[in-house]
Amino acid sequence: MFGDDAPEVPENDATTAGSTSDRAPHRPCSRLRLASIAAKLDQALIDGVAAPEVPELTLADGYTVQDHWARLREGRGDERVGFKIGLTTPEARRPWGAVVPGRGILFSSVVKSSPAVIPTAPCFTGFELELAVRLSAEVRATDSRESVRSKLGWAGLGIEVIGTRWSVPTRSLGAWAADNGMAAAAVLGAGCNSIALLSELLEADFALETDATTRAGAASRTLNDALDSVLWLAQDREAKGGRLEAGSLILTGSIVGPVPTPEHGGRLVARLGGFEPVEVRFDPSDGGAAPGGRG
Repeated sequence: MFGDDAPEVPENDATTAGSTSDRAPHRPCSRLRLASIAAKLDQALIDGVAAPEVPELTLADGYTVQDHWARLREGRGDERVGFKIGLTTPEARRPWGAVVPGRGILFSSVVKSSPAVIPTAPCFTGFELELAVRLSAEVRATDSRESVRSKLGWAGLGIEVIGTRWSVPTRSLGAWAADNGMAAAAVLGAGCNSIALLSELLEADFALETDATTRAGAASRTLNDALDSVLWLAQDREAKGGRLEAGSLILTGSIVGPVPTPEHGGRLVARLGGFEPVEVRFDPSDGGAAPGGRG
């Protein structure tokens, strides 16, 4: 779903789904090699270490690796619960040469309820404040904004933790897609009382409080921006033969951030208008394994 790769990731998280060039033309990899890359990423996640190499991948190959990796995680009982969407603004897409947003897959093992404790892992590069929604009905590519809005069954504030499994920083869109859009973890608040109040809630100022600092200001996205992101995801899913089904949890793009994760752990509380606050504590004593990995 931060600046230049790791440790920095561009605005609105290091995600993309389309590009003008993917930096350099690469020949598509064989499915066997793509499966092998997925296995290496999966082992890196399990072991809490970085993958040893950054392969040259086209964007299409990157998404194929993402799908291979998802099946490996599902084979361990890690359920797909939705998607994260990133690079939802032109400013965020520009450093990557992207022309549309991008997506990663959310798994049950990495989605936590606030307040949550998350181990401080070497792969983490930052976090973002996002609007999280859960669909009450399938969203179709032909839906309007109002139709998408009517299909929001739940909405709340979320913190997305961004991370990379690659050992070397990269601007390769294909490598980003293979790395599941750098989706590492998500912490969700209790949700708002009324979907009808979402526009008003998103117009409020935010506050990010850590043990040492407080950051405040205006949110950078509107409800229409979030609805457009969900509609793009539905169009992307249908173009690839999939569906955006009822019950899907979606992180709709950065409201605030990216912000670096606390280097030595600590507490973070995010507030926005009338939303329930979201609280997470980054724990450096948990051995460095990211959510979804060992343990």
